[in-house]
Amino acid sequence: MALDPARLAHELQQLPLAAWYDLPEFGGAIYHCFATLPSRALVDQVLGDWVSRLAGHYRIADAVTFYVVREGQSSERLRDDWLRRSEAMALESRDPSLLESLVYAYGTELHEHPELVRAAEIARRGHAPLDRALKHSGQINSQGGPAL
Repeated sequence: MALDPARLAHELQQLPLAAWYDLPEFGGAIYHCFATLPSRALVDQVLGDWVSRLAGHYRIADAVTFYVVREGQSSERLRDDWLRRSEAMALESRDPSLLESLVYAYGTELHEHPELVRAAEIARRGHAPLDRALKHSGQINSQGGPAL
């Protein structure tokens, strides 16, 4: 790995997304790589490239949404681009972990995404972390019904 942040960003851009799957805990690896990038400009440089290659990489979308975008490491523009693409992927796949990450990433804006809320409400059955995320967001009450 590069010690220079700009070189690291360049190497992350060049890395095939599928290479992350070779790591036993690639979500943590993604977190640590992005945590070493000292500026939003470098984070945006990498995410701008990755978002164009994200198709089919649900686990990457999930990890970056949860560990990078949700934490505010990108610019608002890249955040919006990433969340829009990840939301489309979540609606396509109904992946409960990606849905959970989006629930947390949208936070108080979640109500502005009713199709995502509907998909998450369906997928939460049998997926306790997603159920907790929806309860935490206020979209459903503690008994599992819609929040009033």
